Amino acid sequence: YSTDMTAAVSTLLIAHLKLTVTSGSAVGYQRLVRLDNHSVATSGLTVPTDRERLLLPYVLSDADDETRLCLVNTTQDAKTLGLTLDTGNTTTTALAANATAAFSIASLFGNQPQSEAHAGAIAQAEGVVGTLVLQRGSSVSAVPLANTTSTQLSFPHLAQDDVWWTSMTFYNPGAQEATIDFALYSAQGTNLGGSAQVSVPAGGSRVTTPLSLGFPSDVAWASAQASQPVAGLLVFGSKDLASLDGY
Repeated sequence: YSTDMTAAVSTLLIAHLKLTVTSGSAVGYQRLVRLDNHSVATSGLTVPTDRERLLLPYVLSDADDETRLCLVNTTQDAKTLGLTLDTGNTTTTALAANATAAFSIASLFGNQPQSEAHAGAIAQAEGVVGTLVLQRGSSVSAVPLANTTSTQLSFPHLAQDDVWWTSMTFYNPGAQEATIDFALYSAQGTNLGGSAQVSVPAGGSRVTTPLSLGFPSDVAWASAQASQPVAGLLVFGSKDLASLDGY
């Protein structure tokens, strides 16, 4: 089942929806459409019960690129959310009970772009769900916010040619430096050997590309083994800035 909420949102001023499944189970997604017809789809969000932070695995915030946060407080209590970027810059924002808010990273810092930031975390976020929206040029991508970290990450599609680019971002929310080792594979499943390693400081992030890590041209995908749990995001797009996606 699918439905277009455009008319309902414009006439009833609906800011967000909460759907309760009373029988069986369900999954869903939402599609965000800009007035210039650029659109992006992201999965529906499950309300967490025991999550006190949301991780921002990738942040764009400069004169040309923007990260927006779309947050919903599903609880009956007002929240004061604390945002910490990997640069060490911090700020807070209030979110009333059952309220929703959408804002850019820059707007939380007096409309000053945070060009040195690449990742971050939101604290005091129990009962809060959200989506991270990346805008670069005319392209847009959306990623559900989560609190997921792992020591084993897979990057299933590495594009590196005249049309497409790929970046792999790692965010380390822990108190110790994380070391990440890569295993590289061809499209046929052959281990290409070689060695590539990056380190991610405690509370910091690292943005890498196949080119910057010296991956061979025939690499199709990579597995990453981290010395301690990290969050990761694979972002790929077209060099003409017309397409962008992250997961």
